[in-house]
Amino acid sequence: MRIIPKLFVLTITSLLLAMPLSANGQVQVTDEASGTGCPSVTLGQHHLVQNGCPIHVVGTQETQVVIGTPNGPVVVDTCEEEFEGLLDGVAEGYFNVVERRDHTIGSPCTREACDEAAPSHTTRPWRFHFFEAGPGSEAVNIAFCLYHETAAEGTAGTTCIVNIPFTHTSHSFIINAAGGVGCTNLPAGAVTIYGRWQSEVSFHGANEITH
Repeated sequence: MRIIPKLFVLTITSLLLAMPLSANGQVQVTDEASGTGCPSVTLGQHHLVQNGCPIHVVGTQETQVVIGTPNGPVVVDTCEEEFEGLLDGVAEGYFNVVERRDHTIGSPCTREACDEAAPSHTTRPWRFHFFEAGPGSEAVNIAFCLYHETAAEGTAGTTCIVNIPFTHTSHSFIINAAGGVGCTNLPAGAVTIYGRWQSEVSFHGANEITH
């Protein structure tokens, strides 16, 4: 993703940064059929994500990537988004299927998820962690990576780490960055994400969410 100076371009290894844990409690995910917590998610060779409980996320409005410039913020990317992944019993895991599509004519989706070059073409998983940040305050920490679609496949791209508020019922997360959320690992205003997503963890089976 070439929307910020090279000084701020991070390697994909940033995806392996530790996610923040809550001082007040953790979100827990349980398989309703067995009554047990979702098993640990593993990340193997070639970015193979295994185990855990499935999660499916769909954007309920277009997602915008906005860069701060000396002349003010500029929208550089407008996409419809859909993700699938796996999460464990404390709601930590990876999105390993990332789909980003044009939303409307005139508002192009210009960035794509970081991936491996041929022959694998594999998307580099985006790590996430749903956590309780404080009393009545819940968030999801996501380390995502994008690069410009005109760049060569396998481009390292830029990692952006965000903390986005969420609310939930037993089987659903609402992740809300409609007001804008900045990358915590980049200078303030460098990159801001706008969007809203619905997460149905029962998409592939019944899972109970508590905290």
